Amino acid sequence: MFIEAQKQNIISKKEIDDLINQVSLTKRSSAKIAAIIISQDNTYMGEYVQKLFGIIQSDNSSDDDKVKATLTFGEIGQNKDLSQMNGVLETISRLF
Repeated sequence: MFIEAQKQNIISKKEIDDLINQVSLTKRSSAKIAAIIISQDNTYMGEYVQKLFGIIQSDNSSDDDKVKATLTFGEIGQNKDLSQMNGVLETISRLF
C-alpha cells in the first residue's frame, strides 16, 4: 500500500518527515513505513540516507534525533545494503 502510494506521488517528503518525527524506541512502526517509502525512490534514498547519517554523526544532534535517525536508517538498511557507505560501520558502532 505504501509503495503504491509513493509511486502515485500521494506521499510527499512532508509525510515522510512526519513519520520519522513519530519514531521512538517504543514506536518503531513509523520508521519501518518511512523506510519502505524511502527505499522505493532513488532520489529519496540519496537524500534521506545522507540526512539521517548526518544526524547520527553530528555531535550537535539531540539524543532523541539520533534515536529517530538511527532507527530509520536501520530500517532502510533492511531493504538496501548501506554497509558500503564511507564510515557507516564505525559511526554506528560508536553509538553503542
